[in-house]
Amino acid sequence: MTKTTNIVAFFCLLLLGFLSPNLNAQQTKFPIPAFATEQRTIAADRLKASMSAVRAHLCQKPIPVTTQWQQEFDDLLIGMIVDEHNLVWVTGARFSPEENRDERRFYTEKDKLVAVLKRAVNQDASLKPVLEKVKVIPADVTSSSDGRGMMRIFALRNFLVETERASIGKLAAIGEVPAFNRAIQDMLNALGSAQHKIYSRTFVEINQNVPADARFRFSIHSVPDNLRTRVDEAVANEALRSNRVRGLTAADIVRFDTDSAHRWTRLSSFVTLPFDAVHERTFRGDCVKTVTITDQLHHIGDGSYGASTECASEFRLPAAGPIYRADFVIPNDRVLKPFIEIEQLCGHGENLQPVVILINQRRAGEIHRNGRNLIINIPVELLNLQGRKNSIEIVAPKDTNRGVDDLEFRVVRLRYQTRAD
Repeated sequence: MTKTTNIVAFFCLLLLGFLSPNLNAQQTKFPIPAFATEQRTIAADRLKASMSAVRAHLCQKPIPVTTQWQQEFDDLLIGMIVDEHNLVWVTGARFSPEENRDERRFYTEKDKLVAVLKRAVNQDASLKPVLEKVKVIPADVTSSSDGRGMMRIFALRNFLVETERASIGKLAAIGEVPAFNRAIQDMLNALGSAQHKIYSRTFVEINQNVPADARFRFSIHSVPDNLRTRVDEAVANEALRSNRVRGLTAADIVRFDTDSAHRWTRLSSFVTLPFDAVHERTFRGDCVKTVTITDQLHHIGDGSYGASTECASEFRLPAAGPIYRADFVIPNDRVLKPFIEIEQLCGHGENLQPVVILINQRRAGEIHRNGRNLIINIPVELLNLQGRKNSIEIVAPKDTNRGVDDLEFRVVRLRYQTRAD
């Protein structure tokens, strides 16, 4: 049986891209700023990667939610929030004169705390290690112009909270709590004032460089109560990792006193965007899901072909008959814009009838040419949803000699968009 060789024109292959559904059209566009400088671009790319990882995990959210999925999601979310802070730190690297004055005020107020602790050490020598740690905080401000000032503020703020935790009980026994609290409050307020101004200014600058069609504006996400301490510690660790503060170790700065009465001791002062159920749907957008029908190579036809047959030299399998049949099940999703994707098809001759695709024994579409990543859009109403079984048939066309054309194809998938209700 002779078949005419079909040479697929190059422009037809290019056309594949135009015929494919726009899978990204409804996906979330994240508020990632476009910066000109390398350091800022690296921070923005890092945040984009972590947001994409959170989104991909949301697209795999099981119903009901499993413990493993939730634990993995919590880890990804915390990592994303750290990257949000990192973008603020990098963007707000150079302080304004007013922000520099606030930071310098911290070192002025430090002398008051040192004086309180010196008096306390005279009555309780066990407070001497606390005094020595406070004394070694450098009195010079060298970080506000090198891109690390914001990280330094985090480290120092955390250190003060831990200083309070380590000494408040002993200070109460000797009557120094009021003076100690005033000194700590003044130092925290100096840092907090600088931090608040920097974050407010930097949010504006970042959002000025965020695409106008982003689904939400840049901010720092908040988390449920059970994750807050983990977030605080992760951000503090990142500050320490990125900016070593002389005289302080990880043990000095990573813990937070959640019961502290002082202002500026929690990240919630700067958080404006809760990651709740409503925002989760916005963040996730439409997901593209895939049901792999087969990941194998298949040969359909009558096995009667000559050397001139299109792709004959590339055929690897014997013919398995004129029709490929398989069953598949779609998860309990809201299915939008479904389509069949065939990774590669070869052997379809010129001037032949089309390859026919049947879904549940009803005609769903046709293939008229060879190619890669072939797309056949499927009407939703042909599919059995809610976990019910579906069938697909790929039917080889008749050839010019009343036989059946021989084709080989590999990897057949059903893909579709879905969104949370």
